Amino acid sequence: MDNNTHPSRGLNLEAARLRPLAAFSVPQSCPSPRILDGFEIPAGTNFIIDSYALNIRDPFWGVDREKFRPGRWLERHKSGRDLRYRYWRFGFGPRTCLGKYLAELIIRSVIIEILGNWHVDLEDITAQQKDMVEKDDGKAGDEKMSWPWDDETWIHSPQLLIRCRPLTGNAT
Repeated sequence: MDNNTHPSRGLNLEAARLRPLAAFSVPQSCPSPRILDGFEIPAGTNFIIDSYALNIRDPFWGVDREKFRPGRWLERHKSGRDLRYRYWRFGFGPRTCLGKYLAELIIRSVIIEILGNWHVDLEDITAQQKDMVEKDDGKAGDEKMSWPWDDETWIHSPQLLIRCRPLTGNAT
């Protein structure tokens, strides 16, 4: 499972790319003067990383950058060096989270366990949930689930209900 070509890797990374845990990084301070894209940044300047700008809005991810496509992580032309400053999840460089590799291994293990032993479905929209449904222009078929805005984290979270049923003969 530690193989970088295992499908669980793409599922994990793509889900985190499209729905990052935090919209912004913890504020940091520039240790020395830098020039970034022609702009001078003095030492001591505080900055944050906008995970949406890197993970989703960057043209690097292609025309389908807003779509869930786990296979993009298995493409040969995307090396670790290419991704270094285009994907933010656990930080960069010396400030990278120490638990990064363990967290990724645990997440992948849980995904494999669930998908290997359970049939997972999205629940149908209930009457209660239909109150949250937006209509674009009132035409039939234009309904979509609303994604409420969380003012404390700046994260859009879909109101999804998931049903899990044990696969025959695999229940634990």
